Amino acid sequence: MSLYQLESDGFVLHRKNYGETSKILSLFTRKYGRVDMLCKGCRVSGRRSRILEPFRRYNLRWSGRSTLKMLRQHDEITIYSLSSRQEHLYCGLYLNELLHSATRPDGTEPHLFTLYDATLAKLVHCDKEDIASLLRLFELNLIRLMGYGVNLDVEIDGQTPIEEDAPYAFAVEQGFYRSQAGQNMLIHGDTLVALSSGRFSNQRQLKEAKKLTRFLINYYLPNCSVQSRKLFG
Repeated sequence: MSLYQLESDGFVLHRKNYGETSKILSLFTRKYGRVDMLCKGCRVSGRRSRILEPFRRYNLRWSGRSTLKMLRQHDEITIYSLSSRQEHLYCGLYLNELLHSATRPDGTEPHLFTLYDATLAKLVHCDKEDIASLLRLFELNLIRLMGYGVNLDVEIDGQTPIEEDAPYAFAVEQGFYRSQAGQNMLIHGDTLVALSSGRFSNQRQLKEAKKLTRFLINYYLPNCSVQSRKLFG
């Protein structure tokens, strides 16, 4: 391998056409985070095709000193089949858009890669009614891995435990506190407990958890434009 050639496993997050036969790919790699690459021949069908698909883990090899690298080789490792069920496909598209907004070229995010890979693996076998809880846990862990801690176990003072039967309001970058009538971000204690444990027992908890995680994403990723939300909700 040459001095300027690198290798890692990775996924396709985004693709756009370039020229008549090529594409520019945003690839999320285990070792190097997000890497943008030019893939020559990615729009050619037949035996010479080099088409790379989302939701497949590849072993990738690339080179280049500029921001846009040149993809040299790719070998398929794992296929996560999501296209057969509409809800699962929309969910996968949402994960990709969220990751693309949350990552920057040439960052190093191995734990985020592991989270994404594990979430895709769970999604393949996930029942329709369990998709919402899978998304909420991914969103929460994404926020935490970006470095924004959210303590779901204690109140804003860092000592008082969250009580399941109490209502709470949320102060961004501070935490949760007992809410009074008319305060924003009302969420029940049992929802915080459910989100912390990853086990939801009713639709109210899922709805409140969604409101919280979407609020956090919009706050920490203000320029995040996720088109698949219109399809998936």
